[in-house]
Amino acid sequence: MKVKFFLAKADIAEVSSDSIVLFGFEGERPSAGTRRIDRRLGGFLSEKMKLSGFSGVFGKTVAVDAPAGLGAKTVVVVGLGKKDGFGA
Repeated sequence: MKVKFFLAKADIAEVSSDSIVLFGFEGERPSAGTRRIDRRLGGFLSEKMKLSGFSGVFGKTVAVDAPAGLGAKTVVVVGLGKKDGFGA
């Protein structure tokens, strides 16, 4: 299986892909892209994050199947850990 990654400077909610992968830092507010996708999903992503206890801890993930019309089949949020330690 071949996996392709790409970065797009576009409205994340308009990207056509199998999956959209978003990132979150521990203890930080969700990114603008995550909030945008959450709005498109009617708050389902933030609800799933809350129910699963997702807080941005390094390596933790939340995945949801996206409804028709989003442009992606799956949305995944990946924890990056504490922002001040990122990239260290």
